Amino acid sequence: MTDVVLNTEGRPLSKRGLDTRRRLLDAAEAVFSELGFHDASVVKITEAAGVAAGTFYLYFDSKKSIFDELVRDLN
Repeated sequence: MTDVVLNTEGRPLSKRGLDTRRRLLDAAEAVFSELGFHDASVVKITEAAGVAAGTFYLYFDSKKSIFDELVRDLN
């Protein structure tokens, strides 16, 4: 059984939404790797992902939430 990925409002993500979420996670990995957790920011992550800053909050509640998801994803 595959897990359904939800947005911050609890709705399932479309294919496009899943792609955007993946771009955010990939960008977060790069930004955290380069700057570390404390110097990374949501703005830097969204710039690296090529999305608007507000788009981040459709997928993650905070910088910590994307970091936690990234750790799970990498494990």
